[in-house]
Amino acid sequence: METQRTIRPLPGQVLLQVLPPKETTDSGLFLPDISHDRERGEKEKPAHALVIAVGPWRKAKNGFSILPDFQPGDKVLVSFYAGTKLTRSIGSRLRLCHVKDVLAVFQP
Repeated sequence: METQRTIRPLPGQVLLQVLPPKETTDSGLFLPDISHDRERGEKEKPAHALVIAVGPWRKAKNGFSILPDFQPGDKVLVSFYAGTKLTRSIGSRLRLCHVKDVLAVFQP
């Protein structure tokens, strides 16, 4: 078995852990797969994810890196097909995608 590796995203990349969709409502009702807020004919909906690590986004004129508007630990909304899924040996449900693929940040 391989030991856990540390991943540091390169500039413009973000490492996300995709959160599983809710399987029950707050009152305890079971939600089947088809009911996860999809419109008729819509294949998949955007995924909720937790930011694990953020690479530097761009360089300012003075040479300092400018980070995007989210930080590790924030919950974000990302396109379902965005990024690259990482293998299970590295970690479950991890995805590496571009900073611009993040659609929104959930406010606390």
